[in-house]
Formats: sequence, structure tokens, C-alpha cells
Amino acid sequence: MPEQPPTVEEQKEDAFREYMENLKLSPEDFDKKILDVGSGEGDFAAWAKEHYLSENIYSLEPWPYERNADKMTRGKAENLPFKNESFDMVISHGSMPILLYEKEDPKNALHNVISEMLRVVKPNGEIRLAPVANWKTIDTLKTHVENFNAELSDLEI
Repeated sequence: MPEQPPTVEEQKEDAFREYMENLKLSPEDFDKKILDVGSGEGDFAAWAKEHYLSENIYSLEPWPYERNADKMTRGKAENLPFKNESFDMVISHGSMPILLYEKEDPKNALHNVISEMLRVVKPNGEIRLAPVANWKTIDTLKTHVENFNAELSDLEI
């Protein structure tokens, strides 16, 4: 009998675990107020809320999806629509290199994004960025991932 494809819930759980592993999140981190930059449909925050782990995860996308709109905010990473020192932790799982994909000046865009993350994170807070492992097989984005890693290592803030 052929193996059944994963259910939607299993896919969400896998994505949640990938976030946890790639961002090195611990159960204690769910006590923090977290901003997820480039959150896609906000599944990470939704899964955490549905499983009673956290109601303090805010999702940010330029075009937020309605499905998980509880704490989803429309905005761009280069100009975060939050007050200074609003979050204990800012995370971004696999979306940062996309900034290099459509920007005329990727280095400046990256500088602006990191500066904005530093602005909204509280003193002694954390910023955690995760890789784009699944996208590296797509040639177009592979170059952007490599450029992002190079730009990030050269960035002086």
C-alpha cells in the first residue's frame, strides 16, 4: 500500500518543528513576546496558539493572509510598524534572502532590515535568523541565499 501524504495538520507540525530546530527555540522562549518577520501565512504563531504554547507571537508580512489574522500585521521588514523596544525576540525563518531577490540595493535593504529589528527588540533581547535550506535547490534563489550570507557577514551595524 502506498504511503499516504501528510495531513495539513502534520505539515503544520513539521513546519513548527523546523522553526524550533532552525531558530534553536526552547519552551522558555514561548514566554517572550516574539515578532516573526516574513511569517508567510502565520502558521508558526497559529500552531503555537492552537497548542497553548504562546499567544504572544506576532506575524509580519507585506500582504497578510486572513486565515491566521489574529496577530498578523501588514508591513515591510525595512520599516517595521512597531514602537521601539516592543519585542523580547525577533525571528525570521527562511525569508531574509528574499529581500535580495527584488531590491535594487540589496546591501542597503539588508542594513535597513537588521537596523529595524534592532530598533524593535528590547535591550538584551534576541534576533534569530534561520536558513533557507529547502530553497537552495531552486537555482534562482540559491544565488540570493549565497549573496545574503555574504552581505550579512560584511554588514557593520
